[in-house]
Amino acid sequence: MAKDEEDDLLPDKDAAKGFYAKYEPKEILGRGISSTVRRCIEKETGKEFAAKIIDLGAAETGDSNHMLEATRQEIQILRQVMGHKFINLCGTPGYLAPETLKCNMFEDAPGYSKEVDIWACGVIMFTLLVGCPPFWHRKQMVMLRNIMEGKYSFTSPEWADISEDPKDLIRKCLVVDPSKRITVTEALKHPFFNTVNPTENLRKQSQFNARKKFQFAILCVRAMIRIKRLRYTPEPLRVEDALRDPYRVKVLRKVIDGCAFRVYGHWVKKGEGQNRAALFENTPRCEVYNLYINSLNR
Repeated sequence: MAKDEEDDLLPDKDAAKGFYAKYEPKEILGRGISSTVRRCIEKETGKEFAAKIIDLGAAETGDSNHMLEATRQEIQILRQVMGHKFINLCGTPGYLAPETLKCNMFEDAPGYSKEVDIWACGVIMFTLLVGCPPFWHRKQMVMLRNIMEGKYSFTSPEWADISEDPKDLIRKCLVVDPSKRITVTEALKHPFFNTVNPTENLRKQSQFNARKKFQFAILCVRAMIRIKRLRYTPEPLRVEDALRDPYRVKVLRKVIDGCAFRVYGHWVKKGEGQNRAALFENTPRCEVYNLYINSLNR
């Protein structure tokens, strides 16, 4: 919102009709380089808010010293209103913190603040490690109940190869009570972010070996060619397997069935529980030797 009068005056009512319809401005909390923060009261609920009123022309008229001092004041204003609680419900259900859900469930909910970001980071970390969110359920009401209770587990098989440090960090991020939840500073000091020596890791990466790189590239190319030709490559078959189960290979199966048809003069339908070897146990209608002689004379 822009204001074109003195700093102590309220913004232009014509340009801020929606603001005046919903809020009642009170005293000034502080001023910045191009803004004024006022205490405002919502008319319907009586709850207090801090409204930041922007003056679009204030930054163009001040000198450099004034702008520096005003910027410092702006920072102080942000620090004062940083602990302000929000009550509006917004966000993706699977990432919502319990205190955010309470704002939609209870009228006397205290609201939520920056602690919800830590909760969301815990959900994201959980999802990145195992590929599924911690509180997901096909029924949304069950999922929301799990969030309110902080009900999740590390019992899936994907967690078997994951160390204890990331699990501990997730536990500290997904704490239902926001006052007991880990802070950003504490999270950055967690052992999970300090298990690798970056200097040593960089030293290992800097040792370039051209021969090994070239061999690795050749292996990658060979692997891609084999994968591309996999659908056209016949299945490897040993002689022992062919003798024991000749119908395993499609080509042999066609040859055997074709020979059996020529020998017996008809197809024998394979029924349930019938052995294909029964084809060769019947009495032939003609001699195989005569078929062989006739085929040679053609």
